[in-house]
Amino acid sequence: QSAIVSIEKRETWVVVGAGAAGMAALGSWIRHFEANPRLVKPKLVLLDRCAVAPIRTCSLPYLVDGRISDPAHLIIQTANGIDVRRQHQVESIDFQNQRLTGTDLSINNRFQIDYDRLLLCPGSAPAGLAASLCQSKQRYSNLFAPTNWEEVVRLKALLDHTPARNALIVGGGYIGLEFAEVLQKRGLQVTICEEKPELGNLNANVSQLLVELLSAKGIQVALNSKAIPLICESQGSLQFEFE
Repeated sequence: QSAIVSIEKRETWVVVGAGAAGMAALGSWIRHFEANPRLVKPKLVLLDRCAVAPIRTCSLPYLVDGRISDPAHLIIQTANGIDVRRQHQVESIDFQNQRLTGTDLSINNRFQIDYDRLLLCPGSAPAGLAASLCQSKQRYSNLFAPTNWEEVVRLKALLDHTPARNALIVGGGYIGLEFAEVLQKRGLQVTICEEKPELGNLNANVSQLLVELLSAKGIQVALNSKAIPLICESQGSLQFEFE
């Protein structure tokens, strides 16, 4: 009597972006398959364009104020069976054929990956005026977009070796509020500039309580305000005025 053997295809699940959302999704998948060992675990692939990934992105501000002393402590060392591909920049997606195409920045080669399931977690990026300024950030030694490893390490290096006195944070969202706290702990006079009437997309009452708390700690808050850059070419830095 012949036996019938059923072999299930092992799928490939791909996450683009090694930030908080991407790592949370991978962790959820891993826990799901650990709790259901009868299921065929897919091949998990993590793509990120950064050379240092994955990292504990939510802990990035604490590198600046010293609660995390070594940048290496932010790196997630254990991959838990995840195929981590650093410096892989995804540039196009063929949804019909379920295929990703991009560039391996480490060797400047093209790559293709076929997937069964795809999760896009590229993270946030500056927009509008902030985006145009950050594209020129190498010109301005005092301009930072601290949402990744490289920028936060650069910010910490400046604070460690340069006598900075004032910090302007453009944007009163969660990241801006976290950095307001850590920069004040570093001894800087901090001002938050937010063009909306409330901080952090909060309702008016909660936002007002938060403004009062920040003011009590010595952090200035300018709501309904825009920061207009004044470029200091001779110093290679930026100054701002409010509108």
